[in-house]
Amino acid sequence: MHYIAVASDRHDTPNAIPSTMSGMPESVEYVCLNGDMTDFDKETGKNAQKPYNTRTVLGEVQSVFPALDASNVSIVYGSHDANATDDGKIIRCADTELLPNNVDYADYAEISKGWSGPIFEGENDSYDIYGVSYYDMINAEAGQAAAAEFEHWVSGIDPAIPIILIGHVPIHKLRKDNKGATYWNKALNYAATGSETPGSDASVIRDVAYLHGHNHTSESTEYFIQPGETMQAEGDDEAGTIYYTYITAGYLMSNYQASLIKINDTEIVFTKYKGDPDYVVDSEDSTKSAGEELGYLYRVYWPLEDVEEAICALPEPVTVDDAEWINIVRARFDALSEDQKSTLEPGTKEKLSAAEAKLETALVHALAKDVI
Repeated sequence: MHYIAVASDRHDTPNAIPSTMSGMPESVEYVCLNGDMTDFDKETGKNAQKPYNTRTVLGEVQSVFPALDASNVSIVYGSHDANATDDGKIIRCADTELLPNNVDYADYAEISKGWSGPIFEGENDSYDIYGVSYYDMINAEAGQAAAAEFEHWVSGIDPAIPIILIGHVPIHKLRKDNKGATYWNKALNYAATGSETPGSDASVIRDVAYLHGHNHTSESTEYFIQPGETMQAEGDDEAGTIYYTYITAGYLMSNYQASLIKINDTEIVFTKYKGDPDYVVDSEDSTKSAGEELGYLYRVYWPLEDVEEAICALPEPVTVDDAEWINIVRARFDALSEDQKSTLEPGTKEKLSAAEAKLETALVHALAKDVI
């Protein structure tokens, strides 16, 4: 079992990280912070970013997860992080060099040069985390190049390894400040299916998820869009089907929310946690309530032998309660290449088809019973 915590938009809010993440399992092994750890410097003016030291942020994380160190925590630059001093050594995905203090916010997008790339590998190839920088999403030219680099990288990764992408700026159409979104949308579909523009009969071959922040001042929606559902990316003329999971990381300042990703051999679960602004770590009279599970995505890639084993173990007799599992096994079978299918034991495909036929009969009988 692997746990990853993700949140964004702290905006210098005291206690936001400890409050929101304290209800998560102690075994969380990585924490992703999707930018905007500080806010405007109100004393200097609304266009100036308040300096902060990442050591403070790391300390807040360690107050909840004391076993973690700088190698297990990351910040991806947002639109308010230009004046960061990285004594905590946790900025993984930002600019090629940290910007000097006292950079004016209005100039940030002009002088910022993004760096996106892999930032963490889970133990035993359990997952990979890939960071998307602020600049590589807001700038169309940079976004196109960075998305192409991601496609090249992911083509060399075993499809059995889930890919978790973290970035500050969303992909969906709203604020018009994410000019690279259309390229990243195509790249994520490519990672999930092997095609930038998958057709309606596309098969998902890899678990891919993108978690974002940034939009807390523009909308209250907490996005959770699953593979096979539709979304309109900035720069696209209309909504299209996506084949990756798209989810809001959780806005620390405005909503006191964060996401927990649980990865095991059979599923990936996304859980939203809601914090209490008055919570104090180690306080006996504090309260903390965990959020509900948003939903889960079954692991979409199975090794060949697992597919064969699942088909051979299909239930007998088949009932309507078996529908979800039989559909999952069919999807995993369809994701195999023709060469892989040819190596299966004789009769394997026929057994799957027979189970589907029995399921269809069971569903018809159940419907008829309801009508009667």
